[in-house]
Amino acid sequence: MARKRLCSQLYSFSKINADLFYFFLMIINKMADFQRPLLTQTTDGQTEYGKKNIPSFGDLKEMYNKKWTKEKEDFQTQLKANFFNLIERQAEGTQELFMLCVPERKEKLYTEAFLDIFSSQYTPHIGEVERLANKRIRKLFITLPQGFY
Repeated sequence: MARKRLCSQLYSFSKINADLFYFFLMIINKMADFQRPLLTQTTDGQTEYGKKNIPSFGDLKEMYNKKWTKEKEDFQTQLKANFFNLIERQAEGTQELFMLCVPERKEKLYTEAFLDIFSSQYTPHIGEVERLANKRIRKLFITLPQGFY
């Protein structure tokens, strides 16, 4: 009796799995047939992008450079604010100035911007890559002079 009930349950379970398999197969086939309409076929695309011209390569590069220059100024302003905060509290020795958390592709630009504003007397250096809240960070350090009393 129990064996017969188990066999009937297995049959119904396998039928459910087969039905689910064919259902998902049907969805996948529909997704493969699906094509997104071109943006220009809608009225929004015609009015918004139809009147725009593609900028020249030089213009686009200049646009990117302007954006980076603005980001660099903001970053260096923050570094200066942190530096003067350290000076106000008369910090000495190696001090963490900033915790850099930017995409890897921009990391070199930010580290160069950091090294640009501090002379070698401050021995600016960049810490190893660490993980904080599953994000890549690098700590930026400077060395301040010792106070002799």
